[in-house]
Amino acid sequence: MDKKTSFVLYPADFLAAVHNFKKNQVADLIIALCEINFYGAVSFKLSDLVKQRFDAIQETIDKNNAKYLEMRRKRRKQTSSKSQARCKQTTSKHPNLPIR
Repeated sequence: MDKKTSFVLYPADFLAAVHNFKKNQVADLIIALCEINFYGAVSFKLSDLVKQRFDAIQETIDKNNAKYLEMRRKRRKQTSSKSQARCKQTTSKHPNLPIR
């Protein structure tokens, strides 16, 4: 399975998390979120306040990713089932066709 290279961050959640942050703190938070979700680690030390907000936002991202993976698994299973049903239907209508 391909590695997921995106994540969802809702504006209301993000704006609430960065309320009263300085621009450099917002930048650190965004870069840290991108690095952890793309590379699996953050390349620099976060201040305590930014780390606290980072952990809260990352927890939400992790939950959203888990939902995404579950939905993707279910859709693949449905697609596979439909494909198998179509294949069986085709072979029953045309018994001389080879089975895939």
